[in-house]
Amino acid sequence: MNNKEELTFNDAKYAQFVLEENGKILSKMKLALLIALASQGLWILASTFDGLQINIVIHDILTFAAMGAALAAAIASYVIGGGVGRVLKMSAGMAKGIMLFGFVAVPFPVNLFAGIICLPIALFPFVLIPFFPLLIVFLNYRSVKKEYKAAEEYLNYCH
Repeated sequence: MNNKEELTFNDAKYAQFVLEENGKILSKMKLALLIALASQGLWILASTFDGLQINIVIHDILTFAAMGAALAAAIASYVIGGGVGRVLKMSAGMAKGIMLFGFVAVPFPVNLFAGIICLPIALFPFVLIPFFPLLIVFLNYRSVKKEYKAAEEYLNYCH
């Protein structure tokens, strides 16, 4: 399904199946959004420990504990909120768009170098995955919600 296309149904049974499945997924994704929010808060908390005037050992322990908890919460939010595969697919799509821009936007001899230079930029979303779980889980939530509403509208139209 293309992002610019709207999901359409031609079978009421399939629409009912999508409605039931996405209803279950949406309830899980609400929990994942809360976990992702906690993860974002932990990342912010870990970054603020630098301003504290405390013992360096305690500082390091607090920072690593907050970062570890934030990473664990981010992974948990991805697993609960639709799976890691969906997140990696979305990041790969962003990476593909960046790579194609570097290859197509400039003329031939330079585009090879532009593609090579864009490769680390294209891989950057994969690095950012643990740090922005709230954004990524919300984007997944929004796409599932669209499918849910489309199935609901089709079933209302049928009945």
